Amino acid sequence: MAPKHLKFAEVAAPRLKNDPEFRRAYEQRRFIQETAVAVRQLREQAGLTQAELAKRVGVSQPVIARLEKGQDDRAPRFETLRRIGEVFGRQVEVVFSGKKSKAPMVSVE
Repeated sequence: MAPKHLKFAEVAAPRLKNDPEFRRAYEQRRFIQETAVAVRQLREQAGLTQAELAKRVGVSQPVIARLEKGQDDRAPRFETLRRIGEVFGRQVEVVFSGKKSKAPMVSVE
């Protein structure tokens, strides 16, 4: 008999609801991953390399690479995100939404 594969929601939902530390860590990881996808999407749509974006933002290429891979345990600095947005003619917005919101934490308009 094949092992049952659990869905993330089945395992995480009770912990997200009942464990504040788990929820904080999950939300931070989710923000980091969604930011990574958004930055890479913007960069690729603009036809820039990581090195070109890094130069325009004023950081090193490895900073952009780590950000795009979502490998850093820390959330990207607001100032870095602001400068990335500036390169693409975008503005960073912070929105406080309801706790049960299923909307993405990071989006590109």
